[in-house]
Amino acid sequence: LGRALHRLLLTSSSYNVVGTGHSRLTVTHYHEHFPSPNNDTAHSSPSAAAADSLANTVELHKLDLLDHKATTEFIQHHHPDIIIHCAAQRYPDAFESNLEESIQLNVESTRHLAQICMSQPDYRPHLIYISTSYVFDGGVISKEFPPYVPTSVANPINNYGRSKWDGECVIRDVMNVAKSNSDCRGRGIIVRVPLLYGEDCVQLDESPALEMMKVLLPTATGTTIKKKKI
Repeated sequence: LGRALHRLLLTSSSYNVVGTGHSRLTVTHYHEHFPSPNNDTAHSSPSAAAADSLANTVELHKLDLLDHKATTEFIQHHHPDIIIHCAAQRYPDAFESNLEESIQLNVESTRHLAQICMSQPDYRPHLIYISTSYVFDGGVISKEFPPYVPTSVANPINNYGRSKWDGECVIRDVMNVAKSNSDCRGRGIIVRVPLLYGEDCVQLDESPALEMMKVLLPTATGTTIKKKKI
């Protein structure tokens, strides 16, 4: 996913893109290519036609998405054409231990971004919402099994899955069926990512695919990944 966003920036010369979230498998991937001294939870990047010019236009910003006033001001200042909303509490165990704040981040920050997109008087940004296969129950109750299609019946079985499904519903309700903004329908895009993986991980817990190694290799908990060139 990080590389896909990276390619989008490199090939979309006329777009101003904002990405939320801080993950080595998403936004952080192109931090390594275009370093900045700032830490971030929001990534604003006016795209350029080539990497050398893009390197001078990437800006990293620290932004609390739960601060709706600050988020509104950020979006209004940067005027993005596309917002890629990756930020979320994505660990089910951590979600359960901090339920209220996790719902605020996964659902209410999504609602606020969607409302911002639809309320701008002079432009309408596209909002790409990164969801998950946790919106499905794996066929336990629904009897719907992967591979899933857009019309597969959602039936989340934990709070994390429900929060991501609620986020999807927000995108549909606010952006795709807004009666007063019929010309703006379809500006909300939902991408369900079943499993993030990649070579950009440093710790095992950064990817569900690698986290399984903790079960297979109990002594590997917290181990830093050493990359080997073949």
